[in-house]
Amino acid sequence: MEHKLEIVAPITHLPPELLARVFYCHALTEPPFQCIGCRLGWIVDTHVCRQWRQVALNATGLWGQIDVFHTNLKWITEMLARTKGAPVDFEVESRAALKKFSLISQHFHHTRQLYLSATQWSQDQRRIGDLLVLEAPTLEYLDLRLEGTKPATLNPPGDLKLFRGQAPQLKGLSIHNVRFPWRSLPHLSLSRLEITLPLDGLVIHDVAPYGRLDELISIVAGCSALEILVLEYCLGPASAKPDDQEQLIALPNLRVLSLAGSSSSVAHVLESLKLPPSTRIGLHCIVQDAVAIEPWSRVIAFVAAHCSSATFKSLSIEVAAPGRPQITVEASSSLPTSTFFPSDLFSEAFVGGHTGLSLRFDARFDSRNIQSITHEACAALPIADLEFVSLSALYGGANQYPQWAQLLQQCAKIAIVDITGEGASAFLRAINPPKSAIPQKGGGKAPQGGAGIQPVPYPAIRSLLLQTLDFHLPVPRTKILVGDLARSLILRRKKCKVPLQVLGISDCTIGAEDVGAFRDLAPEFYWDEIECESDYERYMSDSDDDSENDWDDSYYSW
Repeated sequence: MEHKLEIVAPITHLPPELLARVFYCHALTEPPFQCIGCRLGWIVDTHVCRQWRQVALNATGLWGQIDVFHTNLKWITEMLARTKGAPVDFEVESRAALKKFSLISQHFHHTRQLYLSATQWSQDQRRIGDLLVLEAPTLEYLDLRLEGTKPATLNPPGDLKLFRGQAPQLKGLSIHNVRFPWRSLPHLSLSRLEITLPLDGLVIHDVAPYGRLDELISIVAGCSALEILVLEYCLGPASAKPDDQEQLIALPNLRVLSLAGSSSSVAHVLESLKLPPSTRIGLHCIVQDAVAIEPWSRVIAFVAAHCSSATFKSLSIEVAAPGRPQITVEASSSLPTSTFFPSDLFSEAFVGGHTGLSLRFDARFDSRNIQSITHEACAALPIADLEFVSLSALYGGANQYPQWAQLLQQCAKIAIVDITGEGASAFLRAINPPKSAIPQKGGGKAPQGGAGIQPVPYPAIRSLLLQTLDFHLPVPRTKILVGDLARSLILRRKKCKVPLQVLGISDCTIGAEDVGAFRDLAPEFYWDEIECESDYERYMSDSDDDSENDWDDSYYSW
């Protein structure tokens, strides 16, 4: 009776190809030996009936996704047999038993993708090295990474190249925290190349970790189909600046470029490339010399030329803590989707995120260049159409911060402002200057809200987010409290008929009673309900009596 019911069931009439596709989808969501409560994962489908089992056995590609570490030796052997020579994808942790590595070696000739993670290089180096010098006629992607912070070295014996120079199908190569000589790479036609070292492993003045930078550039020149190029802290010292007459390396399909290293090395690589305008660029430049400004100026000049036709809608500027003078400038043609957390737009990893440009300068030897770099970078970027700006500067003296108003004076369309930290709070006075200090250029002017009411700068601002601020402390270089200035700003805009629509307060030192004074000032209000008080009197007694004070009671007359 049950057999007759199976015959009339609609699912038994599915064509084998369609049923196999259902199994493939199931395999993606429930891979074998990784599912809690069902070790077999999708393989339980083969236990339903003879027909399903036969369809699954005939679909050889179903058996080619093998997690070597979580699967026992018997099952690995059985799954490899069921592939019948079809392409295989291996995910391997080097803690896997030696016998499992032997199976991978035996089937390396039909391996399509290999994800290899090492934990103890002293024990893993030989088995990994022996694997990577095998011919790989079907290999399309290799991801090799060493867990930890100290980079390791992989040296193929003699002049032997990776895969013995035989990897004709290889399109993606990602190697992380492992050093190897550039000469060991075979001639490749890659669409994705990622080679990264940790920042602590950066070598600037000594021997390059891989070889000469020119050797790397030659490898890139042979990969004209590149779509993603990531080279972080592996560049080594740069030779002389490329000759203007030298032919540039055209990468017409490049979507993402991420470089990190000394500013001179980064500049050298950039000036060797010809990129399409749509390429998203992420750069981290170590400013080695406080006197020699030329390398980082070359980087900014390249970025300015590359982004000349872009229209950036969002901008983030972050100044790092003292002791590590660092500035990060990020720009995007997209706008944030979150009302109260707009800066999440820049929180994703660069390669897969929405950021169109990311510039990070690390002046590890001298902080004097930070302001110059920031102003030059912002002056070079097309930011006149900005609608969202995020400013972050948590610590340090006022002299270490950029002149926020000067940076953004051309941005009259700003509608969303996210201010984080004491150093960034100085922008509040650019939004709400004294009567005598209304800027004549930039920022735009709002219509008069009535007799005696002076127009406000940046009249398009509708959303203000305040984070990591102490409302009881003064704005840098003033004696006007952050809380008083913010409240005055909001009231002033309301009188000028350009009121705020959104006000957010997060991770700030503010009491519940103070929050009450802000709650009704904007239709949409957010507070994270973290209440804390500060000792303002103690702060004022320790403050510098000679600090600049260009504010007066006009702030309270709006």
